[in-house]
Amino acid sequence: MAPGISNCPDTERQDMTVSNPQIRSTPAGGTSWLDAEQLAQLNPGPGVMEWLTFEGLLTPRLRKNNTLPVSLEVLREEPVGNTGKDTDWLREVALSAGDERLVYALSWFPAEVVTLHPWLQTLAEKPLGDALSALPDVSRSKFEFMAIQPGQPRYERAVQGCSLPPPILWARRSRFHLQGGSVLVEEIFLPGVFRSRA
Repeated sequence: MAPGISNCPDTERQDMTVSNPQIRSTPAGGTSWLDAEQLAQLNPGPGVMEWLTFEGLLTPRLRKNNTLPVSLEVLREEPVGNTGKDTDWLREVALSAGDERLVYALSWFPAEVVTLHPWLQTLAEKPLGDALSALPDVSRSKFEFMAIQPGQPRYERAVQGCSLPPPILWARRSRFHLQGGSVLVEEIFLPGVFRSRA
């Protein structure tokens, strides 16, 4: 993202709030992940719910629902944990439409999965979902959800470049199960997503 570009316009701040005033005293206000029923109790709004619970691949949907081209920027790719032969791999990316960031995402690849699928370390600008959809026998777990508050590390990484960060961010995570294990994918939605057609 180029310096000075605002990717979180203030006009969408209201879309990131929830109608439940108790959110800061719920697990979602901290660091706990919620199931679909717990998410519904927070009443994040129909537009937010539709995007969070959408079960298809996210990148194709973003492309379909944005007039500007959707691009993927790799922010970080590196080993995590102990360095050596059995090292997990972390991938951090941002999906944007034009200059506006839509989604910040993290993927964790366990060492045993990377050993069987070394191409996971060479995705470059290719979305993970696109690559996984070409494989046989890949399944996805149920989603878990979180409302992320300012000050949390996930929030601060996701809103980098925002001139007016929203008061809350919505996130979801799931596991893709493939031969040899599973990969964990976490997706954090920025306000521009909710201007797209759900």
